[in-house]
Amino acid sequence: ATPHNERGCFIRERPLHGDGMIMIKYCWTLATALLLWTMPAWGEESLPSVVAEMGGVKLSAEEFKALVSQLTPESKANLAKEGQLRGKLAQDALIKKFLAQQAREAGFDKKPKVQKEMERVAEQAMLAQYLAAQTEPPAGFPGEAEISELYERNKEMMRKPGRVHLAQIFIAVPPDADAAAKKEARSRIYQIFKEVVADHKKFAAAAKSKSNHQESAAKGGDMGWVAGDQMNPELVPVIGALHTNEISSPVRSQGGWHLFKLLESQKGEILPLSAVKPMLINTLKRQEMQKREQTFVQQLLQTTPASIHIK
Repeated sequence: ATPHNERGCFIRERPLHGDGMIMIKYCWTLATALLLWTMPAWGEESLPSVVAEMGGVKLSAEEFKALVSQLTPESKANLAKEGQLRGKLAQDALIKKFLAQQAREAGFDKKPKVQKEMERVAEQAMLAQYLAAQTEPPAGFPGEAEISELYERNKEMMRKPGRVHLAQIFIAVPPDADAAAKKEARSRIYQIFKEVVADHKKFAAAAKSKSNHQESAAKGGDMGWVAGDQMNPELVPVIGALHTNEISSPVRSQGGWHLFKLLESQKGEILPLSAVKPMLINTLKRQEMQKREQTFVQQLLQTTPASIHIK
């Protein structure tokens, strides 16, 4: 079963009532994924025709849009807010394209091992497309009744992001810190962790004397109420798994090390069917395709039996 708590915080995947799973990555609740899934584009139409170039190799706007389309809803939302992330995505893609050209110029695409691997990947892509064509649900699937039924059975999951009342202890790690400084910071946070887990009442005192986040440290680590959709995505899984008054294990972020204590939590409102309908349709189609694929393979084995010659 996927780790979650009474507030409906889901970490990896969540079974629906009935068959199938909804996959959720770094999501405060399923509702967070639903809201991000329906967010408008961040202005892709304004992209220049050439997004980036390097040594004569160019990354086009269409290639960049294709990359964005493959991202998770959470990643797309972060991309919409931070130009630095868009630049990093473009740079990484450009470097790969540049290196691929260098590899071809060096004749790597002609090497037997490389050709075999390329053939294997091409065959997998062809097989995926063929199976998709054989298992495509009929037009008009799913019907309104099926969509409504799935919604009613999983309504508790269909919530707007809730909010949490947190306290924290933070040990900063500067971006230019050397290996020794990073090791020392890690040792400090784990030593503090041992102390506060042994006696939860020491958390506030430890925050006041040892946390590097001055504003919350002055309040015994109290950060006040934080909305689920405003949290740093890399911290959400840890916070989302906490029960009231529970202290998290040390968690690393870009800025340093954190210990969190959940003081209170509140659920978000249930989203209406209209807000989550596109996601429900996709879920039902995916489930139907999985069922049809199983049937297709069973029928294939009946019409063309397989002979297995190994034990």
